[in-house]
Amino acid sequence: MKRLFVSMIATIVFITVIGALSRQFVNRDFAKETSVCDTTNTPSGLATKYESICEKAINIGNSSQKLIISQNENDVTDTNITLNGKKVMLKRVAIGAGYAHPDIKLADVTGDGRKEIVMFLEGGASGVSCDIQIFGKTNGEWSEISTPDSLWEDNDVSISADREKNLVVEVSAVDFRQQVCSKQDVPGKKLEGIVGIRKCKIENGKIQIGDDISIGTVGNKIGEVVQTLKYDKKNNQFIYDKIKYKSTN
Repeated sequence: MKRLFVSMIATIVFITVIGALSRQFVNRDFAKETSVCDTTNTPSGLATKYESICEKAINIGNSSQKLIISQNENDVTDTNITLNGKKVMLKRVAIGAGYAHPDIKLADVTGDGRKEIVMFLEGGASGVSCDIQIFGKTNGEWSEISTPDSLWEDNDVSISADREKNLVVEVSAVDFRQQVCSKQDVPGKKLEGIVGIRKCKIENGKIQIGDDISIGTVGNKIGEVVQTLKYDKKNNQFIYDKIKYKSTN
């Protein structure tokens, strides 16, 4: 079932937390506070203008460094991040960076004893973090540590009825399938499942992505699918660790 999107994902080499219904949310209201910050010559010779959509000071070590997110005025998928003027290498472009409110923290999420830059994107009326990106420093250069691509697809978590008309949740990228509700659990009500608000957070040094599961309406929450990631040092990426369903009952 199609995800109810709360906001948009944003791209950056820090952990950016995000999630929601169509992972592409377009609303230029947030850009009202932006300004043109850069131009680049395209192969055709025409100048491309970038807007500065977010500027934040981050304390790294003993120094304050300036993080700037800029976006192509004519192409929201063309997003850049710089730290003290140096470009951060991105693995994923989440256009929500232009519409959500980034919350940046430093945390060790790789277990190497050093703190990475974690970027949470908070959007929508809920104010929850729905996307996350992580950035680490290697040989003096900041770059994004990738998370599974499937995590950000619309059908990442789905809910449907099986032959016995029980509601079952599934995670598309892994072999996870679990019954969460039956007709007997909600007598007299239409058994319609909804994958709702997504929340991203760091729990015990690990990245967790939680998707609310509801019946009938988003507010009628019955549980949550929690996907925990772990760091793969050999390939310098985050991979699936544990997936579980937590009932609210």
